[in-house]
Amino acid sequence: MLKTILPSTSSDLEKALDINSAARFDHDLPIDKLWSAETCPVQLLPFLAWALSVDTWNSDWPEHIKRKVIATSAYVHRYKGTAAGIRAALDALELGVEISEWFEHGGDPYTFTADVMVSTRGLTASEIEDIKSTIAYTKNARSHLERLRIYLAAYAKKYIGVAMKVGRVITLYPYVAELPALTAQTFAGGSMTITRKITIGAPNG
Repeated sequence: MLKTILPSTSSDLEKALDINSAARFDHDLPIDKLWSAETCPVQLLPFLAWALSVDTWNSDWPEHIKRKVIATSAYVHRYKGTAAGIRAALDALELGVEISEWFEHGGDPYTFTADVMVSTRGLTASEIEDIKSTIAYTKNARSHLERLRIYLAAYAKKYIGVAMKVGRVITLYPYVAELPALTAQTFAGGSMTITRKITIGAPNG
């Protein structure tokens, strides 16, 4: 593999740049992998972002944000100049946004407001500038940002359970033998004997 195409009369600066570029671009990945936001080497992501016309780029972003911004670039350019395009561009930065145009809230003509929601983290001054830059590059030319508000929101899951218990209370007492009831009846009785005396004798002479 040819390492350099510089002539022998190249200056030291040209040779140093050639060595640095060779180290950066020396890889064995197929060309189609380089054009994918998911498979492109992280050190080449800035060049891929430039090739795909990403308008706002920050080298301090986490890697997954960089890849998401690049992957969303085609969609953002397709809907550039609309509220949907602004939402998609800020969604790639993991930011929610509510856009309200002038005719929706009675503002000055051709103005709009943006309420950006951030969840579970704060924003640095650099990130706030990224938001402004993203909106400026994505909005249409005639519209002007009248107000930008940023909210920090926290979300939590709530679970509510309900239980119903139906039963019957039965009380069992130990068996107690009751004394038998004694009852008596009185009967009056009487008897009478009637006898008759009969004498039988021989007749006299």
